[in-house]
Amino acid sequence: PDTSTDTNTSDGQNRGSEHAAAGGGLHVVLISLYHFGAFGARILSDVLKKNGHTVSMVFFKRDKTNEMALPTAKEYGLLKNLIKDLAPGLVGVSTRSTFFPVARDITAAIKPETSAPVIWGGAHAIICPEECIRHADIVCAGEGEDPLSLLADAILNKKDHTRIPGLWIRSSDGSVIRNETGSVTADLDGLPLPRRPEVDPHLLRLERGLRNGGRLR
Repeated sequence: PDTSTDTNTSDGQNRGSEHAAAGGGLHVVLISLYHFGAFGARILSDVLKKNGHTVSMVFFKRDKTNEMALPTAKEYGLLKNLIKDLAPGLVGVSTRSTFFPVARDITAAIKPETSAPVIWGGAHAIICPEECIRHADIVCAGEGEDPLSLLADAILNKKDHTRIPGLWIRSSDGSVIRNETGSVTADLDGLPLPRRPEVDPHLLRLERGLRNGGRLR
């Protein structure tokens, strides 16, 4: 069953807006499932940072192996504790269709640990937004660079975010606001190159029952 809860009030304000980062922006956690390369999520991270927000990236489960098993109860517990410790103002989950059940289950698992809304993006969110919005608070049904930045700004400043192009928002009464997709990015050269630093205090990897912040191999 769907155990997620809605964090949006009827006027589109959000209860996660008090989670400002030390630098003045919003603290956003981006979760990538079974994909350490995470080209799209890394670009979104750099776009958010460029706009003054703080980003923690979580790479949940190993990728490109012959052992791509479902998460264990211990791994779900580690993720729940991590989200609680990070205390974000917004949580993003990037998912492909293959991992939809995992995205659904981790969303249900972390919702009791945070008041922040959970937004889904990625291929499955674009292809099947109706399915995704039953579990996420918000779905990005198109390109994410501009909508995610506008959403983070709105949450930080306690502004209405229900009319941001490209976003579907599930209201407190269960109804869904389906905004039209915005224009696509014409200048791809204007997007930052995704960084893969050797050491990054906001880059987290979750696997084998360990939580590592630092050197990535």
